[in-house]
Amino acid sequence: MRFLQKPLLVLLLILPLSFAQAEKIFSDNTVPKVGDVVVVNSPSSEHFQHIYFPEPDVIQKKTGSLDYKQVFGIEAKITKVESRGNGVFVVTLKPLYSKKFFGHWRTVQANYSQAMESGELNISY
Repeated sequence: MRFLQKPLLVLLLILPLSFAQAEKIFSDNTVPKVGDVVVVNSPSSEHFQHIYFPEPDVIQKKTGSLDYKQVFGIEAKITKVESRGNGVFVVTLKPLYSKKFFGHWRTVQANYSQAMESGELNISY
């Protein structure tokens, strides 16, 4: 039994450090902060599911066409973060370089966690 004491002691010392590192990585990627920059990517389906752009008919009426390619690759800054509980964060996005989304909307909202999971948003480094 004595031969197990040293490895067990080393394991008990290293284990909390690995959890602390994992928690830091998890929290950095899942908790949005005001000022973070994200990139809008193409949706996995025909329309965006987790970035709340106006309805397609409204976009078409205002812009004359319904072309989501206009927003692909746009870098957007997080200007507001709202926690809705259960790890759900709704963020307000403002385009970083262009003035408006589709030439008409200064900000849009997105469900941060689900948009990141589906690939609609990525963190810009």
